[in-house]
Amino acid sequence: AAVGGMNWGRHSDRNHDYVLQTRSEAEVARLTRIFDQDWTLAAGHPAPIPFEVAGVAQTAPGQEIRAMLAGALNRASRRVLAEVYTLTDPELIAELVVAHRRGADVRVVLDPNQAYNLHAATMLRAGGVAVRWYPVPRGVLLHAKIGLFDGELVLGSANWTVSGLGVNHELDIETGDPAAVAAYRARFDTDWSKSGG
Repeated sequence: AAVGGMNWGRHSDRNHDYVLQTRSEAEVARLTRIFDQDWTLAAGHPAPIPFEVAGVAQTAPGQEIRAMLAGALNRASRRVLAEVYTLTDPELIAELVVAHRRGADVRVVLDPNQAYNLHAATMLRAGGVAVRWYPVPRGVLLHAKIGLFDGELVLGSANWTVSGLGVNHELDIETGDPAAVAAYRARFDTDWSKSGG
């Protein structure tokens, strides 16, 4: 199964985004149950499936992605490296600052074309968090919603906004897979070095 934030539009492949392929039986089974729930939802209003600890989280119904991100942030003691399309959720902004004050190296790359990100950048910088703007060419987006929290990678479709974490129907995945973590860490370092303050 593939999980990520990339849209399936005609020009979506131009955007800077991430998708994770998983073969984990537990994760694929959870994704299948979520799809079945959504298929049934299209015909009515089924009861939401129960939350499972399988590294896959959804919103609407529920606040699973918020809990997943908050948990990863609270456990991070060394580093938080995030690339985010839209960051407006006040709780996540505050938790990023708290992680920095705990001593973690917290760095955030944002899309400069999202005016909403200006407030987040101001709040994060005031709290000591390093923030940079991704150099997107015209017509392109930093469409990622991804964070590395020590050795835990969380990515998916949920913007780090109130609606993305609790109103919209979104899907994120969490993994500690060493290859996925290393690949993102290398990509983040490249993105960070070419992004401006």
